[in-house]
Amino acid sequence: MNTIIKSDKSSHKESIIFTEESIDGILKRIDHCSSTIVIIDKNVSRIYPDIFADFPKIIIHAVESNKTLETVLYIYEKLIKLEADRHTFLLGIGGGIICDITGFVASTYMRGIRFGYIATTLMAQVDAAIGGKNGVNVLRYKNMAGTFTLPEFVWCNLNMLTTLPAHEISTGFAEIIKYGLIENPSILDFIEQNIESISVFKYDIYKQLIEQCILIKAGIVNADLQDKGVRKILNFGHTLAHAIEKSTSLYNHGEAVSIGMIASLMISNKKGHVKSEEIERIKKLLRHFDLPTEIEYKLVKSAIDKIAMDKKKDLHSIDFIILTEIGHAQIIPIEISELKTLLLSSI
Repeated sequence: MNTIIKSDKSSHKESIIFTEESIDGILKRIDHCSSTIVIIDKNVSRIYPDIFADFPKIIIHAVESNKTLETVLYIYEKLIKLEADRHTFLLGIGGGIICDITGFVASTYMRGIRFGYIATTLMAQVDAAIGGKNGVNVLRYKNMAGTFTLPEFVWCNLNMLTTLPAHEISTGFAEIIKYGLIENPSILDFIEQNIESISVFKYDIYKQLIEQCILIKAGIVNADLQDKGVRKILNFGHTLAHAIEKSTSLYNHGEAVSIGMIASLMISNKKGHVKSEEIERIKKLLRHFDLPTEIEYKLVKSAIDKIAMDKKKDLHSIDFIILTEIGHAQIIPIEISELKTLLLSSI
């Protein structure tokens, strides 16, 4: 499957997301470049030592604490030593952190060079690698420095997912479940009906899920690349999630999103939407993937103080995402002080 995202309605620039096993599609897109440099996660480099062996590599330990301007500076220095110029192509190989860093570096090095991704994690294949958001953290605040620049392509090889530890698969399912909640409830039904096949990694089941998520995100991004309107619904559960990530290292991104989605569902319920039994259904689904649905009160209290630095805030309010029903998301402005109270009462 090939899915296309346009940089805008009038532009010929596009980002192609494809799910296929052959690497030929990538080679055709980079073989005419004067040079290609690979930015790769050190774990991926260890598992696939021969991948793009003919290209110079910059190896990064892709953890959240390294998603910083210091890492960007390190890569700039490496690129300069490798004599990278405006004709150089950057190829990021790894999960969401590698994609974020590669996209940010490519968008800013010499005012912008071409780039693409090989997405190696479930989280990256269904979400992080798609849509052209690139960013790094500043003072532990998520993606405070960033750009909107589309990669030329995103290659999703599902066989790479078989090398992932279980918690990486689980964290990807947090985002997959999110798509079911905000856009397509049949995804939730599909997961429940195929739970055993998912547990043993049945290729066709994963392919169907991943392609559904790609289509949903591509459609939303094509309507709103710059995140000024409908694209904000993709942040469902993420306001609290990002605050949690700023406050503690106890939870990875998917785990924090899981907690954030339940809190958002509870707020939706308080506002007269989403039945309690529906929330219990989602909790059960998340728990199947060992994703948390509860958090200690003191951690939430510590985390919500960070919401005031969320990128989505506007003066004293923030665009928050609730559900009017499963499959229908709504963007509502909430005063930050009110949101803090709602979150504390929802945990």
